[in-house]
Amino acid sequence: MDGSDCWIPDSRPCDNFGHWEAYSNWLYETFRRDWLDSSPLFLGKPVRIRYNPKLGGREEGYWHLTCRDYDRAGNGPKSRSPDLERCSRIEWPRSFVENYELCDACTDPECSKIIMWKMRARNGRTRYKMFHPDESYLIVLEERKDYFLLITAFYVGEDRGLKSIWREYDRSEHI
Repeated sequence: MDGSDCWIPDSRPCDNFGHWEAYSNWLYETFRRDWLDSSPLFLGKPVRIRYNPKLGGREEGYWHLTCRDYDRAGNGPKSRSPDLERCSRIEWPRSFVENYELCDACTDPECSKIIMWKMRARNGRTRYKMFHPDESYLIVLEERKDYFLLITAFYVGEDRGLKSIWREYDRSEHI
């Protein structure tokens, strides 16, 4: 390793909103490649995504990686607004799952490296969280019997959100 976060893909923002449909299609194809065509492993178990409810033919897991602050009515999604920070990092969740251990080998003293912890969710299941402080990026995985479920992944841009992450980390079991 060269000491940098070489395994983290470059972010890929939409640089021309006149081409949003093409970008949206690229986002979904990337999601399909990373999560539907195969499953990465985490702690020896495959990582899967939520398939339902589908909106516009796209799986629930896709919307959690590309949108925020969506409302629900009953059991289905009501509206979804793209989060451009999430969209530009669509390739990051799989890369983090597959490469987080490389941080242990990183020799860059400027890199804060990924921190990881686990805690109980409200539903009683164990959730694993990976956070890269330099990138302000969080991934949440929930352990199931034979697999992990990708709950969400997102860029944390607000100070309030960062403080909340650090408080949770301080109260949790570090891995």
